Amino acid sequence: TGLSGLLPTGGPILEIGTGCGHSTFVLGRHAGPGTVVAVDHQFAQLYAAKRFIAPDAHYVCADVEGGLPLASDAFSAVVMSDTFHFVHAKQRLAAELERVARADASLVLSQIHNGLFPEPFAGEPLPPADYAAMFAAWAPRIVRNDRLLERMATDDGFDLADPELSSGVEGERSLSLTGKRAGASATA
Repeated sequence: TGLSGLLPTGGPILEIGTGCGHSTFVLGRHAGPGTVVAVDHQFAQLYAAKRFIAPDAHYVCADVEGGLPLASDAFSAVVMSDTFHFVHAKQRLAAELERVARADASLVLSQIHNGLFPEPFAGEPLPPADYAAMFAAWAPRIVRNDRLLERMATDDGFDLADPELSSGVEGERSLSLTGKRAGASATA
């Protein structure tokens, strides 16, 4: 089933940390036109995404540190790539994600940095256990990015529940967290 099994078709999908819209484009191709709501704090990047990369998405310019200007129970999935570790108010954002997500929503936080390896350009990363605790209601699964990317490149049918993907996460710099809200299936 793989990673795409976590993301619904027909959305709506919330993407935070959109940048210039490359992930927005991919999410829109998966879920369908007009199904992605893309959030970033830099208007110029959102403009570029809307104009050149993913014109069918809906765009919101907002600083997620102060909350999300979005309706409750609105999204079937939340996606953040290389973003969450840069947020200072992580607990507040985690609560906001709970608020805007539907009861059976999926969560994909890719490229989160491990706090055991502080890096000058990695924001404020956390250890894997702290990420998992923050998203406990999502039945989180933390996997190693190197193994996840390897599987994505070589096998369309990989299983996120494969123990090899989550072995050794404490010793890895870059991780991904996936999950589904309580009450939904925790496997992809």
